Amino acid sequence: MKYAAAVFATVLATGCASSPQPADAAPGDKITAPNVTFIQLVGPADQAFPSGIIQVQFGMRVENRDDDAITLRSIELSPIGTTGPYVLNRDTFFFGKKIAASQTGDVIWWASAVSRGNPFALDANAPVSVRATLHFESPHGKFRKVIFRDFSQSGTGARRGN
Repeated sequence: MKYAAAVFATVLATGCASSPQPADAAPGDKITAPNVTFIQLVGPADQAFPSGIIQVQFGMRVENRDDDAITLRSIELSPIGTTGPYVLNRDTFFFGKKIAASQTGDVIWWASAVSRGNPFALDANAPVSVRATLHFESPHGKFRKVIFRDFSQSGTGARRGN
């Protein structure tokens, strides 16, 4: 019974850790979550559908809506499922991008993936689903934002992110 109570307490604490108020903030401190635009800039179609390990280029625009500057420290990318023309490798990318209050900041990076290499496969134009966990710092403490995106691999959908 003690084990079940400990597991429940851990799950409850983990669920609260993703709230807009960081764990190391003083009571009453609130952080306005930034708006994030996440796009795929270069994918397998732009590289003539190579087979094997490829590089996929992503970009993010972070709009700081808080009254204080924030710093983007890292982005963790992980694949969701295995459909589409490539499977993204799980990886963490480190930044020190400071974004002033009411300003935007852009970051661009390359990520490794495994491409199927067949432009005629049934899933060659299927969307690729990605989970991004962004880690930030602010004067009020550390916080994170988790976003999910499906990147269409046909037309301009890959640029926009669905």
